[in-house]
Amino acid sequence: MSEAARMRGVRILAVLVALIALSHPIIAVTCATGACSRPAAVGMTVNAATGLVGAVQQGSTAAAAGLQSGDRVDFLRTGWTMHLWLWDGEFVAGRPFVLPIVDPNGESRTVTIVAPAEPIDVNALTFRIVKLLFALVILSLACGVIFIRTDTLTLAFYAFCMLYATSDNTQWMRISPPILMPLATLTSILPVLGYVGFAYLCLRFPTGRAVGAWRWVDRCLPYFGVVLALVYYLHFYQSALITNTTSPLYVATGVLVVLSALVGLAAYLSRFWKASGPDLTRMRWVAAAIAVYIVAVILFFTDQIVNRVPNPWIGWFFVFNPAPFAFAYALVKEHVVDIRLVGARTVVYAAITSVPVALLAFVDWFFSRRLEDARLATVFEIAIALAFSFGYAPCTSGSIGFPSESFLLRVTARSSACST
Repeated sequence: MSEAARMRGVRILAVLVALIALSHPIIAVTCATGACSRPAAVGMTVNAATGLVGAVQQGSTAAAAGLQSGDRVDFLRTGWTMHLWLWDGEFVAGRPFVLPIVDPNGESRTVTIVAPAEPIDVNALTFRIVKLLFALVILSLACGVIFIRTDTLTLAFYAFCMLYATSDNTQWMRISPPILMPLATLTSILPVLGYVGFAYLCLRFPTGRAVGAWRWVDRCLPYFGVVLALVYYLHFYQSALITNTTSPLYVATGVLVVLSALVGLAAYLSRFWKASGPDLTRMRWVAAAIAVYIVAVILFFTDQIVNRVPNPWIGWFFVFNPAPFAFAYALVKEHVVDIRLVGARTVVYAAITSVPVALLAFVDWFFSRRLEDARLATVFEIAIALAFSFGYAPCTSGSIGFPSESFLLRVTARSSACST
């Protein structure tokens, strides 16, 4: 296989993985509009490990379907994947869901539950829409860098971006039917790639190679990634089939993630201390962002483990972290990845300017099909136009110049036309 063909394959794969990552926040937004319902919304609680039905609320959908406290899910008929679904799954609103059960007397029967749509939580919906927009921008940066140059440094940056595009990493598990739960669980691996990608970035930035004694840490990172993924997946198994709650393995996952972040920080500081000239200038851009990232990771996992109801502000701080932008700015501004190449200019311009088009198309569909609120749609479309206008302001130092003013006029005109 020629080098050009190999590069095309890598870029196609990068786009496909990015689309899979983007599906997570899209599903989250769709569910927030009432397309999905949690088991509590139908008036029942079920132990995922044992299948025992706990409380059934009187007058609820579950009670109307004939479900009673003391019933037990018949895993012999549903298969073991039902454990995973009961632990983290959600009903598709308005669609019949057949649940084989065994009553306390040992008699088998089947109940059919048609979940109602949950009321829309405006705060939760807004948060998920912002996360979707953020994911689109992050994925555009990730793919843009891969299209410019594919090497260990850009691949590490791409993997790191996956963390912020898939903060809703269990969405496929929540909407998939029980039989597809193992396959849906595979999509939750992307944040693990992000944690490992961050460590690689810290070890290899800005030259693309680890130096000194950190080379052996660099060589061990793939094995660390495998261990982290195994612990993370065993957490799903233990939580759904054994404990019915957040398992100790999730605590182990958090410890490993924080450990990898601290190792990355130590490697970066070691290199920063010895850097001089252009390397020192390049590394200054991301030092503060790395510190912010580590604080966010520590707060997030501590909050997830300690509090039954996580603090929403910590969630915001973790999800909307500036570290990817700092790395991207350093890669481009200091010509670690040089976007002045003629071919790269065309590819990156086309890739990045397609993002607002996709955003506006999604907003049109979302508000016309789901919420039917033209005024709110106009607000979001103008906000998108303003954001990309300022974000794509003309650059200097030989970089791509994005026509921000004309672009703003075009998309705001389109927003007005779409809302009338």
